[in-house]
Amino acid sequence: MDSSAYIEQVLGTNKLILEVIDEILLKSVKKPIIVLQGDHGYRRGKYSENTKLSILNAYYLPGKSCEVVWPAISPYNSFRVIFNTYFKTNYKILKEKELAE
Repeated sequence: MDSSAYIEQVLGTNKLILEVIDEILLKSVKKPIIVLQGDHGYRRGKYSENTKLSILNAYYLPGKSCEVVWPAISPYNSFRVIFNTYFKTNYKILKEKELAE
């Protein structure tokens, strides 16, 4: 796929996602927790570590500061943090080294 087709897909997807989030926020009785994650970023050419971009990892965490999550949080830890923060669970936060094993 050329980059212009990719950009068009991203713009269309962004529009739909924003519409869905607006609808969720409008119709929710309680403020919802919203997590948007992708499984990989755009890759150009062969699947190479040199061309792979970061995944989408976005949160709406009502009543909590943005410090609950950190810039390099992995998807493995996202729900552990959310469950620990909102539901008082005690899931271990994994270190990146543990995730690679």
